[in-house]
Formats: sequence, C-alpha cells, structure tokens
Amino acid sequence: MHHRLLLALVLVSAGAAAAQTPTKHEIIRGTVTDSAGKPIAGAEVIATRAPDRAFKLATSGTDGAYSIDWPEGTGDYLVHASAVGYVAFRKRATRTGTDSVLTVDITMKAVAKVQELAAVVTTARKAKPT
Repeated sequence: MHHRLLLALVLVSAGAAAAQTPTKHEIIRGTVTDSAGKPIAGAEVIATRAPDRAFKLATSGTDGAYSIDWPEGTGDYLVHASAVGYVAFRKRATRTGTDSVLTVDITMKAVAKVQELAAVVTTARKAKPT
C-alpha cells in the first residue's frame, strides 16, 4: 500500500514537471517594411508570450528594425504590428530547435484610399404650431 502511494506521488510530480514550459532567454527581432520593401519607422510591434499572455512592445526605428528581449521566453509568441496608414499584421512565431533568436520580418500593406463624397446639404421649413 505504501509503495502504491509513493508511486502515485512520483507520477503526479513527474506529470507536473512535464506540464511546465521550459524558459529560455529569447529575442524576437526583424524589420517592418511596406509592400515595396521600404522601411516603416514608428510601427508598434507587440509580442504576446504563450501561455501566460504577458506582452512586450517595441517601436521600429528609421531603418524599420525592432527587437524584443524575453529573458524568460517560452518559444511561443503572437506578434502583432500596427502603423498609421497600414493594415495591421499578425503572425505566430515559435522557436525551432535550440535557436534563441526568432526572426519575424513584417510586411505591411497600405490601407486602401477611401472615396470622399461631396457634402450633402438639406433644408426644411420649421413647422408652425397650430
């Protein structure tokens, strides 16, 4: 009976240890460009870490480069980028092998121009009380 209890505790402990995601120092980096390959400065890049949904923000420089440092990385992230005048970008990034640097190059599409309509003017008579 005592051996069964000890074996059950060992199995539960081993299962809990296997369920934890190992952490590793990781860096997510890349460049943000438009469809023509020109760098986009000032784009906000957010990396959300799985499974705890913690996030970090970086802003692309004049060369479009960004970098996000994760001292306790999990190897699984959702990368989101936004910039004025461009359609938002979203991509999942996962570590492969033993690499500690995840490269996510972002290409953003310009927002389509919205057609402007001429102003509409209306007139109406004020009703007189009876």
